[in-house]
Parts: sequence; C-alpha cells; structure tokens
Amino acid sequence: IFIAAMKKLAKHRPVTVLLTGPARGYVKNGLESAGIPFRHVLVDDFSGMLKCYQALDLYVVASRDEGGPLSLPASMASGVPLVSTPVGMAPDMINHGENGFLAETEDANGIAALAARLADDPELRRRFAKNGLDTVVDYDWAAIAHRHFAEVYTPLLKELGRL
Repeated sequence: IFIAAMKKLAKHRPVTVLLTGPARGYVKNGLESAGIPFRHVLVDDFSGMLKCYQALDLYVVASRDEGGPLSLPASMASGVPLVSTPVGMAPDMINHGENGFLAETEDANGIAALAARLADDPELRRRFAKNGLDTVVDYDWAAIAHRHFAEVYTPLLKELGRL
C-alpha cells in the first residue's frame, strides 16, 4: 500500500523516502522497482530518531494493522504533519483535517491524495504541525497517568468508600 501510494505521489512531485528500523527489504525493493529514491537509516539510539523526523516534510503510516504506532506521537511531537490509516491509536489522536489526515485502510489513492494536499499546501502543513504539538501533550505519560487515576481509580475508590 505504501509503495503504491508513493508511486502515485511521485508521478506529480519529487518524492524521497526515509526508512528507519531493521530490514525493510520488501519496501526497499518496491521503491527501487518504482524508481523512487530512498535512504535507509538504522538508528542505534532512540535519540537519533529526532534527526530523522527533522528531515521529513510529512510522515505516512499506510499500515493495515498496528499496535501503536509510536510514530504518531513522535511525528506530532516533532512537528511533522502526517497521513495515517485508522490503525492503533490513530483514530484517537488524529482529528481529520485538523492535526492530520486519516485515509482508509488499503487505499493507496487516498493516501497519495492526502499526502499531495500536504505536500502542496505549506499553510496546511504548518497548521497540522501546530495542532499536532497541541495534541501530543495529552499523550505525555504524566497526563496519561493523571487521566487513568481520574477515570479508573477514583471511581473505584469512591465506590469502595475510600475517597
């Protein structure tokens, strides 16, 4: 899906893909076959990921299934606008058209079209970056712990007469 979306995007504008993490052989082969330039960086330390995010104009999650993905809050925290399929926490984090775009799963045309909108509109990228930074604050562990206590433990403690 990602490769198909990048092929469509590359028909009308220059595209270079930055890959991180281990392997990625099938993606690299697909990008090579499509003539799309890419760079594959294996980051040894998580702090090195900041440089990778700083190199991006936009971030694309084209997955069918994800546990997180942690790249969503990382992208937002780095001020990188994003397009994602509705996997993992994406529907909870992304307010479509405000702090990112949600594309349908397995919709390479939709992913490419939304990525093109971001690529072609600097003001939209700035707005998504700003709104993403505002959103990701709610995903800080301190905020999550506070919400968890307020929403889970406080009602239980009240029910038990301990609060």
